[in-house]
Amino acid sequence: MNVKQFLSYIRYTLFPIIVYGIAIGLATGTIIWAYSLTVEFISEQSANIYAFFRANPVYVPLLFLSLATLAVISYFIILLAPEVTGSGVPYSEGVMRGLLPLRWLIALPAMILNSFISFIAGIPLGSEGPSILIGSCIGSGSNDIAIKGNRTRLAWKRQSITGGASAAFAVAFNAPLAGIIFALEEIHKRFSPMILLPASASVIVASITANVLTALTGHGISEVIFTEFNMLAEPTFRELPFLALLGLMMGLFSVLFSLLYNTVATGMNKTKIPAWLKILAVFLLTGIAGLFVADSIGSGGNVIRKIALMQLEWQPLLLLLCIKLILVVFCSNGGVTGGLFFPTLAIGAIFGGLTAKLFIAMGMNGDFYNMIVLISMCAFLGGVMRSPITAVVLIIEMTNTLTNDFWATCLVILLAYFIVELFNVEPIYDKLLGTILGKRNAGKKKKLVEYEIEIEENSFAVGRSVRDILWPANALVIKVKETDSQGNIIYRMDKDGERKIHVGDKFVIQAETSDPKEIYKQLCYIVKRPEFFNASPEFDGKNA
Repeated sequence: MNVKQFLSYIRYTLFPIIVYGIAIGLATGTIIWAYSLTVEFISEQSANIYAFFRANPVYVPLLFLSLATLAVISYFIILLAPEVTGSGVPYSEGVMRGLLPLRWLIALPAMILNSFISFIAGIPLGSEGPSILIGSCIGSGSNDIAIKGNRTRLAWKRQSITGGASAAFAVAFNAPLAGIIFALEEIHKRFSPMILLPASASVIVASITANVLTALTGHGISEVIFTEFNMLAEPTFRELPFLALLGLMMGLFSVLFSLLYNTVATGMNKTKIPAWLKILAVFLLTGIAGLFVADSIGSGGNVIRKIALMQLEWQPLLLLLCIKLILVVFCSNGGVTGGLFFPTLAIGAIFGGLTAKLFIAMGMNGDFYNMIVLISMCAFLGGVMRSPITAVVLIIEMTNTLTNDFWATCLVILLAYFIVELFNVEPIYDKLLGTILGKRNAGKKKKLVEYEIEIEENSFAVGRSVRDILWPANALVIKVKETDSQGNIIYRMDKDGERKIHVGDKFVIQAETSDPKEIYKQLCYIVKRPEFFNASPEFDGKNA
């Protein structure tokens, strides 16, 4: 790399990564820190409210009247901002992959308000999914504010959104490394420095910001969320048969849960039941469950702690597992706001508690009870979400454990993941994203369009590898156009995407799209020099 290339790298890559990372990290760390504290307070009040109604059944009609009112408010918020429906993760993934738009100025307050409504009602979903969409909105907003005077910065938008989402994940779980891996494994499903570096910068700044705020105020997410797992017995090869059996059981359980979830999702999408009625039914169902089984509502953090402390026998665990499965599946598919990460961990812990009790009855040493519960949480999350590496790192950071028994965790996850892949069940988030895209693109006809573009000086693409560019959705570089020494035009393929992009390069790009002009516009942000937009301030891709 010569001096000119080095200076270009500093100006067009390193400097934007640092600037965006600081801005997005500060904003995300502050907002998610405050959001998480508020969610914790609201969840505590929700538990107190249900306890009051259980102690005073004469007032129960007032509970259901309140839940119906909250359901109506939630429905109208979703009408205003459909982006906040459900977990928040599938929509965020669609945005980061370039498949969906994001009206961040509307979606940000709508997601915060609607998730608060869900949590005060006791909906058995988590705040981590909404946190990720909130982080995505912050990343998108930061990029939109920064583009003034330089439209080529729009090429950074998906990296900025990824940084915001990763930072939100990291702060919500107090798991910085898991936040970075989440961006690579779950969101983009590939490794690239142009994903890793922006995500890392935002995560580091956001985590520092949240920790500083916690130190200054004395309030925030604890360094280790589940301290109950701090003292784990170290497994030996005598426990290998139990671990192998656990891996098979967790794999089959993950498959059954995914099939149940996807079947209910398909069925509810095909029904002609109005959206408002589905939301109302979810709120009322939650109210009924909360009156009879206190541990069935909420995200499940308290349930995990009770299981770790062995406060629940197998009969209530079995009942809780059945109720949690029904509630989580129907609530998540009913259109209400709330995430799946914590509920998935809770279901994994319940199943793990039952399995650990079974293993002890079969002769396993009781000292390994918590180890089985913890590994079950990890394996179930990895199997259902298809993100085994994220699951392992997340559990390690949340519990500060799995140092000596890391091999046991990897063995169980490997077996569980193998079973899930063997059955080829569609991942839950992919299913949800497919449903969103299906509704949005209904009736639109796609066609195959080919573009020939030339790389201009000082454009976003210069100096990067082909694989490091987040090209428009469903767009693929199929040929590189070159001229040989005799002046003949020749075409080459770039199979692995490692080819560096230089000024004057010409690429032939194919895209399957229903909006060719939008694809052309996105390509221009990547390959055009800044002066192109200064000369065309109203550029909208109409000259495609």
